[in-house]
Amino acid sequence: MPTESSAAATRAWEFYTLIHPSAKDDKARHAALMQFVEEWLAADRLSAGALAVEGVKFLKRLDAGQRKRGHPSG
Repeated sequence: MPTESSAAATRAWEFYTLIHPSAKDDKARHAALMQFVEEWLAADRLSAGALAVEGVKFLKRLDAGQRKRGHPSG
């Protein structure tokens, strides 16, 4: 995984698990986040900071049962 996506995924995961400590051991959710961040990086060339924000938004959508992975604008 590229360094930028790794940093973004780590930042998003750390923030998310601060809010939802019970998710810390959820390997499937973590893997979904990693895939999401890698896809966004490949498609949009977003910065690590922007990717971290999008990663947290993605995890919140998973919480809400919305498994949509598309861009918010699309």
